[in-house]
Amino acid sequence: MRRLLLSLADRWNRWLGDSDLERGLRAHLNDQGYMGGSAKVTGLRLVAIQRPGWLQVFIFSAIASKASNPSSPTVQLFGIVRQDERHRHLQVETFTDAPQRNRRFEEWSKDLVQLRRPLL
Repeated sequence: MRRLLLSLADRWNRWLGDSDLERGLRAHLNDQGYMGGSAKVTGLRLVAIQRPGWLQVFIFSAIASKASNPSSPTVQLFGIVRQDERHRHLQVETFTDAPQRNRRFEEWSKDLVQLRRPLL
């Protein structure tokens, strides 16, 4: 029973909640040469939105291995997503350090409603 509960808790923690967004993130990681299917995506959260909610900006972190050498050490990635539901457009960018991602956040979230908390 304990194993089942731990398994369910792990699935809940890895669940992103939006299948289109998750497919887009993992496809982007694959395109960048990482193993997107097995990447551990964490901390996905909404950080900016344009009213009435069609345009959204999310940030996330991911731990992924290079597809060319799966036995190589994993890499910590910092990502940002810009999702426009009106046009079904999803733009994903990943960086190897948080300050680069935060600069992109400043560009993408200009004139949007932003969270008050600082970024991860």
